[in-house]
Amino acid sequence: MITHIKYWLNRDEKDLQFILENSFLELNNSFARFVTFNPFVEGRNSFSGTTATVCLLRNGIELAVAHCGDSRALLCRNGEVMRLTTDHNSNVTAEKERIIKSNGFIKNDSLGVGLVNGRLAMTRSIGDLDLKPYGVIALPDTRIIEHYDWWLPQLMHYSLFLHHLRHVSTPFGSLRREFVTDQALHYACQDNATALVVPFGAWGKFKNHRRDYNQFYNFGRELSNSTRF
Repeated sequence: MITHIKYWLNRDEKDLQFILENSFLELNNSFARFVTFNPFVEGRNSFSGTTATVCLLRNGIELAVAHCGDSRALLCRNGEVMRLTTDHNSNVTAEKERIIKSNGFIKNDSLGVGLVNGRLAMTRSIGDLDLKPYGVIALPDTRIIEHYDWWLPQLMHYSLFLHHLRHVSTPFGSLRREFVTDQALHYACQDNATALVVPFGAWGKFKNHRRDYNQFYNFGRELSNSTRF
């Protein structure tokens, strides 16, 4: 992912949402080519895929967020929480309609979770090439958040989670990440669980900086056992 992001940054592209959208799509296409031209991995890896949530922070003020799938990002400040992502699944009307229009179908599992063609809980992902003809896309949702307006759509039902996270003893260390994944496993997470805790200690402290354009981060479900392609 970083390779694709750097490609656009090195060409002086200024639109962070454009950079993120194209990086997601290009990464998906790169993986598709890898599988197509490597017959020894083609069968198994057509079912391989990942969700992704990527954030770019520019000048400590402007946060660009792109996500594909159900990897969630939360922004926490002064005890309040803003959710930056919305899960891409069949509970979202527009997502379900796209799957149906592409001749796919949604089948609920024993827990009532809607699965695309009875297999995938997400309606967007990188990879999962067997489901691309049925409306599972790699195009991310993107948004820009300025330092001054991040708190507007607060989601307070995450406040208890944040309360416990803030009281983990090691500041922004492994214990905080482990707390997040332990909670996921505690509540019966059946897929792999990965967490990244990032302190934005300087966000908004450089209000007068001119807007140069830099920086990046993130990635995850098997995706060909992380083979480079």
